[in-house]
Amino acid sequence: MHSTDLSAWMKAQGVASLSAFVSIRGRLERLGEWGAPVGEPPHTCQSSPHLPLILSRVECMRLAELRAAGQQTAQWIPLGEGVAAWLTSFESGFRLNESGVLFLRLLLCDRSNAEAEAVATSRANTAAHDIRNQLSLALLRLERLEGCSDESLRSLRGALRAGRSMCNSFLESGIAHDEFALRPLLEEEIRSAIDSAGSAGLRVALKCSSEFVAYGDEAALRRFTQNALLNALSVSPLTTGPRVEVASTGNGLLRLSVTDAGPGMSARGVERAYTSGASGVGSTGFGTDSMSQAASDLGSSLKVSTGQGAGTRVSVEIQGARDGKPVAVVLDRDPVRRTAVLKELREEGWWCAAPSSVEAALGAMERLGAAQVLVARGCSGSSTTELIETSGDLDIPCREYSCLAEL
Repeated sequence: MHSTDLSAWMKAQGVASLSAFVSIRGRLERLGEWGAPVGEPPHTCQSSPHLPLILSRVECMRLAELRAAGQQTAQWIPLGEGVAAWLTSFESGFRLNESGVLFLRLLLCDRSNAEAEAVATSRANTAAHDIRNQLSLALLRLERLEGCSDESLRSLRGALRAGRSMCNSFLESGIAHDEFALRPLLEEEIRSAIDSAGSAGLRVALKCSSEFVAYGDEAALRRFTQNALLNALSVSPLTTGPRVEVASTGNGLLRLSVTDAGPGMSARGVERAYTSGASGVGSTGFGTDSMSQAASDLGSSLKVSTGQGAGTRVSVEIQGARDGKPVAVVLDRDPVRRTAVLKELREEGWWCAAPSSVEAALGAMERLGAAQVLVARGCSGSSTTELIETSGDLDIPCREYSCLAEL
C-alpha cells in the first residue's frame, strides 16, 4: 500500500498518528510511523505489548507528548504475530472499529520483512558466536601441541566435539521434536564442556534421575546446556564447580538449571549480559543471546537468578514425556492466555503440545496422536481453516475459544 493510500485511510478513520511495532525476543522494534509526531507509547504498552490499552482524553492530557500534540484519545491494539499498532486521534472518545482493526492486521501482520530479517540476523549472530568460540579453542589447543600427548589430544577433541554439537544444533533447529533420555545427554554435554574448558581438575555435579525423559528440541537443549556450562566453568572456583540439576515442576514440565559459585551479577550486570551484542569481553557478545534463543526454541523463558557474591543460576523448562497421557494440541499466539490454558489442561491430566505455527500444529496433531485440538480465536487465515478441517478429517475434536472460561 502506498503512503498516500494509508494517509487517506487514516483521515477517513479519524486517526492522527499511527505507529507499528513488532516484539522480537522480548523487545519492541518499530516497523514504521505515519501521521503526526506524538512520541513513544507509554511504558505499559512496551512492557505488556500483548494487552490492549485505551487512553481517554484525561489520561492523554497527563502525557506531555500527547498533550503537546493535541491528542484526545490513544489506543494500543495487539494485532497478532507479535505486531501491535499505536494510534492517536484529535477526536475525544475515538475508537477504531473492527473493520479498521482487520485492515491493520492485513496490512502489518504478514510476517513483516523487518521481523524476518531481525530473527535471521539474530540466529546468524548466535551461531557465529558459538562456532567462533569453539574453533578458537581448537586452534589454541593445536598451537600448544608438541608431543601430541593423549591429554592434549583429549582437550582438542573436546573443543572440536563441542563445536560440532553447536553447529548441528543450529543446522537441525527445525527438525521435528522427539522424546529423549535426559541424563545421558547431560553427561555427554558435561564431558564436552569440561574438555573444552581445558583446565585440569574441573568438576561438574549432576543431579538428574535416570527416569527423566523429555520431549522437545534436543538440539536446542544441547545448545542451552553447552553455553550455560561454558559460562559457569569460566567463573567457578576449582573447589566448587558448577551444578547441573533437573527437577519435575509437578505439572508435566521438567526444569533444567545450571548453577555456578562465581561472583554473581548485579541487576545492571544481568541487563548488560543479556543484551544482544553487548555481553562478553573480547567476544561477539552473543553468547547469552544464544542461550535465550535456545530457551525460546524449547518453548520456555530463560530464567536467571543471581546476586553479587551469590553465584548465578540459569534455567529453562522442557516438557516431560507423555507417559500414556492423552495429547492436546493448543494453538494460541497470546502468551499469557496460552500459559493459563496449558496449566488448566495439565491439571486435568492432559499432555499438551503448544506449537508456534499452524504448520507445526498440523504435524504435531498426526505425529503425536492428538485426542483434541484447541484453537484460539484470532489465529485467523486459510491455514487455520486447514487445521480445523484436517482435525475433522482425522475425527479429532477441535474447539475454538476466546477465553479460559470457554474450555
